[in-house]
Amino acid sequence: NDRILLFALADTPDAATGFFNPVSVIPQVSTFKHYDPVAFDSTGRLLAVPERDGTVRVFVPARTSITGPETLLPHPDTVLHARFEPNSNFVATACFDGVLRRWDIETGRVLSELPVHEGPIINMIPSFDRTLWSTRGDDGFRALVDIANQQVLFKMQVADASQPAGGARGPLLRVGASQSPRTVLTRDKDLWLFAGEPGVLRAIDVDSGETIHLLPEHEELVYRPEFTPDESRILAHGYRQSLMKVWDAKSGQLLQELHGPAQILHSAISPDSRLAAVAYMNGVVNIWDLNDHSSSPDPLKIIADHRGTVYNVEFNPSGTLLATASGDAHVKIWSTEDWKLVSDLDTHKNIVLLVRFSPDGQRVLTGSTDTLIHVFDRAGRELLLLPVNGTFATAEWSPDGRRILATTVEGVVQVWTATGNSIP
Repeated sequence: NDRILLFALADTPDAATGFFNPVSVIPQVSTFKHYDPVAFDSTGRLLAVPERDGTVRVFVPARTSITGPETLLPHPDTVLHARFEPNSNFVATACFDGVLRRWDIETGRVLSELPVHEGPIINMIPSFDRTLWSTRGDDGFRALVDIANQQVLFKMQVADASQPAGGARGPLLRVGASQSPRTVLTRDKDLWLFAGEPGVLRAIDVDSGETIHLLPEHEELVYRPEFTPDESRILAHGYRQSLMKVWDAKSGQLLQELHGPAQILHSAISPDSRLAAVAYMNGVVNIWDLNDHSSSPDPLKIIADHRGTVYNVEFNPSGTLLATASGDAHVKIWSTEDWKLVSDLDTHKNIVLLVRFSPDGQRVLTGSTDTLIHVFDRAGRELLLLPVNGTFATAEWSPDGRRILATTVEGVVQVWTATGNSIP
């Protein structure tokens, strides 16, 4: 059944069944050659597994619980985004065929398919309660979708934000290409951030469709607008720019200009809305104090410990830790109290694209171009190793922390159970 089972010779059979129980299960979905041998090294700590594509995976079964996906969700084309719904048994996926799909994780069955765009869906961002989804298509349109009820609420073209497409009236929701979760819709779902025209950021009233704020502050296309968690401020930066700007969400007044050393790649805001961590192309991460009343403040802290580009930054739910994921194959976790290094996670063999804290803040997952997802506890102890069946795109925790979801460029969505698999 395309799995490799590892048994401990010192174990005894299960009293009820009479069979031995495996200590680890290594999945090789459609890639394992049954007639090829697997091999341990001389110490018995490493296991080499040949694959049909000519590569060999090396596992550490004595140290890591290696578990296969609970569910595979195949797609006809590339899937860059998949998100859990409020109920962790359901997943929404955005595919390059322009269709939003809704899945039942328990059965692996497609519940609904909703065509939204004429061509690839580049991005998908949920509202705070995950009941509405904004999408950005390669067709030049943005859409606001209620996927549970199979409704496209608004669909608008970037070229002319004042004229909704298809006769519908409503705001255009601008979404960026980053994988990081962020807020572009207030909790009451009454105010959206809209970046349609080059260099212009709009805050639009959802009910009336009227522009509340017009913020023409950038020379290029506005990229990655977001609210702070307390919804008091708006942050955004220009495409391929090093300058992050901060506005008052109520008045639209420009509050701060945060000048960085290189092109901005990613950013994160602390849960208390006080700090912004901004990662730059040159591998530096600047920590900014959003409560600093200077119009052009200096960074509160500069982190320059990585030897490669930092692709992802994330605060833990309590805001006491910051994780940075880098092209040097390291993920580093920092204390936000004194900015000392807490953990250096160096188990990946290639670029680390993503880091995510679990909803309870007790675990952290990392995703890499080496096609592996690692899960650690806060002390840096490895708990799980999840092989991704394809080219890694992104991953996230379910809202209840019980599952992990990953997408691949080849169009496969994998879901694992994330509980009860820790190393003894």
